[in-house]
Amino acid sequence: MPTDIMWVIGGPQGGGIDTGANVFMRAVARAGYYVIGDREYFSNIKGRHSYFMVRVSDEPRGGLLSPIDMLVALDAESVFTHFQDVKRGGYVIVDTSTFNTRLDQLQYMEDEFKERLREFFSKAGIEPTVKGVINYLRGNGINVLTIHYADLLQEVKKRLHDIDLPSLISRYSNVVMTAYSTAIMGLPIDYVFKGLEDVFTGRRGKLLEYNKAIVEVVYDYAKPIKTNISLPPIKRDVRAIIVNGNEAVAIGKILGGLRFQTYYPITPAADESFFIEAHNIVSLDPVTEEAKAWRRRASWLFRPKMRYRQ
Repeated sequence: MPTDIMWVIGGPQGGGIDTGANVFMRAVARAGYYVIGDREYFSNIKGRHSYFMVRVSDEPRGGLLSPIDMLVALDAESVFTHFQDVKRGGYVIVDTSTFNTRLDQLQYMEDEFKERLREFFSKAGIEPTVKGVINYLRGNGINVLTIHYADLLQEVKKRLHDIDLPSLISRYSNVVMTAYSTAIMGLPIDYVFKGLEDVFTGRRGKLLEYNKAIVEVVYDYAKPIKTNISLPPIKRDVRAIIVNGNEAVAIGKILGGLRFQTYYPITPAADESFFIEAHNIVSLDPVTEEAKAWRRRASWLFRPKMRYRQ
């Protein structure tokens, strides 16, 4: 059966949404799947709701899907914001500590959206709490899977004695939830480790050991859970890359013969130029006809700093 699913992770801005999604995308990509991702966030540093949508498929696809197959909710606001977007038969992963959170307690959610939800809850007879939403979802054919953070974190602390437990709650919840989602879809743990290795590099490398230990605990915790979504590894005969929009534009400019570019250093517009500065030499596979043609043109197209390298 073809694989084509929508996976969404949501949580507070600054809560590691981007990291969790990137680990997930790189893990499934290394397992042979095609991925398309899109991040939605507010223009603030911390607190407002943020989410990352990822489409996973076994064939090249264009665009994202609706509704959602799996929602990974790092906080109560993610449940309230996205519960209506999950398809019948889909999955919602939520932490038990959010169960008693009420809609009125969400300080960052827009008032207009809150009012629409109040009207919906009133008409449907739903208690305006996360637990009320969960009961509604289960009554409408949606699978809700709960994680008990306290149990997981205590087990991690046993394995790594030098970790301070309170810091785990805020720093690693994104990896806990992401790993739980890959575990219940049957993705082998080694691919998640590779995803972590791709993301936790440089100065972040010191966190790699901690995150791998957390993933091991989560995979053990999730063993009894089975879902109707399966992500077995796929063997591919071709190499693939993961790039974001800025990187794709930068690569296109380099291959198109860009000689000079000016820019104003502001995020995220500057990211494209930073990529060009760091990767002004582009390697191509010489066995393809396109690469052979490119090599013939490269001798006159680029200055010494921007040159073809086999």
